[in-house]
Amino acid sequence: MINNTSIQFSIIIPVFNNEQTIERAIQSCLSQTLQSFELIIINDGSIDNSKAIINAYSNYKNITILHNTSNMGVSYSRNRGIAMAKGEYICFLDADDYFAPTKLALIQKCLQDNPNIHFLFHSFTYNKHSTSITAEPKRWNKYRLYLGNTIATPCVTIKNVHPLMFNEHMHYMEDYDLWLRYSNDQTIYFLDEALTILGRPILSKGGASNSKIKMRIGELTAYTHHCFHKPLLLLTIPFFVTLQLIKAIIKLPIK
Repeated sequence: MINNTSIQFSIIIPVFNNEQTIERAIQSCLSQTLQSFELIIINDGSIDNSKAIINAYSNYKNITILHNTSNMGVSYSRNRGIAMAKGEYICFLDADDYFAPTKLALIQKCLQDNPNIHFLFHSFTYNKHSTSITAEPKRWNKYRLYLGNTIATPCVTIKNVHPLMFNEHMHYMEDYDLWLRYSNDQTIYFLDEALTILGRPILSKGGASNSKIKMRIGELTAYTHHCFHKPLLLLTIPFFVTLQLIKAIIKLPIK
């Protein structure tokens, strides 16, 4: 049994047919220099060898493994993890990405020095990661979200105090929808340090975000939902639609 008082971070990893990369993701957590964390792995109905790989870690005291009865989607899986998270903070990791070894230790130091932070995200890399923190967390202009999603989910840390849930009806840009909802009540902070390594370029073939058109539609859906809670923003929807069309045509990356 884990001593709840020792858990600083709850790391949530949804898995669906990631037999090639899930072990790397898990090992990147187990190799952290800060060990006061729990790892919640949700197998979302995988039909490859992912289940067997995950189950090999079932005896680790700080790892909880959940199995969905079928493929329920990434939002449902992450919400299962959030609902049972015991850590003071929640981190997200995708099965094809991995953490730098010192990520949790560096994030903990940052949060200890800035206890008012409830939502923090940092930059990512595809190769060389940060090994120390030279930057300071800075208030991030939340209105930049109105131009599209610029926050990578595996780079986010949130305070585990009545955390918001992902919209399980959305299959694309559900993370963007959640960041917009967080921006209503929380100040967003950004740490310019690359502490997460992405396994493939954003929107590359085979990734969770590999359908550019559907991603643009999802981005528009999330933004529209947000506007209905802020009536004055309804006037900006035509601009946002035009922006999404331009981004789709010239193939600008979302993040």
